Amino acid sequence: LMVREMGKPYPEAIGEIANCAPIFRYYAEMARDDAGKVAGTTQAGSFQYARYEPYGTSVHIMPYNFPILLMCWTVAA
Repeated sequence: LMVREMGKPYPEAIGEIANCAPIFRYYAEMARDDAGKVAGTTQAGSFQYARYEPYGTSVHIMPYNFPILLMCWTVAA
């Protein structure tokens, strides 16, 4: 469908789709590393824990030269 709609060469379209899985793996690994961090504290017997939570929806304005790959980047992030 991408080849037909955009006129993109078939090997380039296949390469774009093949690069989506490593993008999701990359962001999954980042989420594993930054899931929560324990920080040092100034008081004895206590600790601080930072946990990141999403704010909500977001809007992404992007070019349409690599539609699948750019969609993978924004969804995975």
